[in-house]
Amino acid sequence: YDVRAILIKLADRLHNMRTLDSMRPDKQMKIAGETDYFYAPLANRLGLYHIKSELENLSFRYRCPREYAEIATLLEKEKTENKENIDAFVETINKVILPLYRDVYVEVRYRTPYSVWRKMQSKGYDFNHVDGKHYIRIVFVSTADENKTSGADLLGLMPVPFNAHSEKKKAIGIYSDLTSVFKERPGSVANYIDAPKENGYQSFQVKLLNDQGRWEELHISSERMVRNGRLGCAAERTDDNIQAWLDKFNELLKEVADRDEGLD
Repeated sequence: YDVRAILIKLADRLHNMRTLDSMRPDKQMKIAGETDYFYAPLANRLGLYHIKSELENLSFRYRCPREYAEIATLLEKEKTENKENIDAFVETINKVILPLYRDVYVEVRYRTPYSVWRKMQSKGYDFNHVDGKHYIRIVFVSTADENKTSGADLLGLMPVPFNAHSEKKKAIGIYSDLTSVFKERPGSVANYIDAPKENGYQSFQVKLLNDQGRWEELHISSERMVRNGRLGCAAERTDDNIQAWLDKFNELLKEVADRDEGLD
């Protein structure tokens, strides 16, 4: 009934996982197993993506130390080997969008060993054949123009909050400018701005071809989307917003109890 209790419990579990080295191996396995089964999905359902990712990765490190060490080593090797090509791709992106948009920055994000391992398991691939080990994030600052009106307003339909409309328009504009220069992979567009993921994540995603003939995954997001993706239920600390997260989560708990399954 009070999200603060859940946040405290998650903070306590995160601290336990960060200090798991000091515990006996049997305790490590027990706590890591609980974390992977319940606490990481709990964090995900509350939109706390960074906490969810860290809990999953730490759990994987203790449950499967050999696989974790191997994938972590391979990821570092790939970062070094691909750095020049990725830097060149990012430089071209900057040349395309920086003259057109103010307050935009580009960053390369590598996924965790756990995330890569999970892809390997689900697809039956080895490390070298799994794609999406990194992605490129284009982040822009939202700038509201109060003199503009959304199409829904003009048609007399339910009004779209202006900031949301402005963010979507800017994300699609960046996408349009990039696809004028880079080849787009057919069917690769995912619009999580209009249809956020269950954990509240939003972005406009697409895959573009780099000079080496490989598809690069791009996420186009506003700073607000990135912040909300990190903080979830704690991002907008209003009574209505917190209650909405709690209602959604309580409904999920009822479904889980009926199915007698985990949160995933």
